[in-house]
Amino acid sequence: MPSDHKPSLIVPVSVLAVVLLASYFGAYYSAVVPVDANPDRIGRPIVEPEYTWGSGWFFAPAHWFDRCLRPDTWPSDDRM
Repeated sequence: MPSDHKPSLIVPVSVLAVVLLASYFGAYYSAVVPVDANPDRIGRPIVEPEYTWGSGWFFAPAHWFDRCLRPDTWPSDDRM
């Protein structure tokens, strides 16, 4: 009995999305280095990301997520 069931694209698309996101975040973590920049007007150090390759606009979403995951590495403005 032949099956009229078409193969679903959900699994291949999901696997592709996971691979792409893992590659993106892997590239971010290999490229970012926290650097203490000049202190602000009150004298507190400002921690800024420095990228060994790539650019800030490309890694901006990953950096936002990284600030949520590692708040001790990237202090937010309200904690400083």
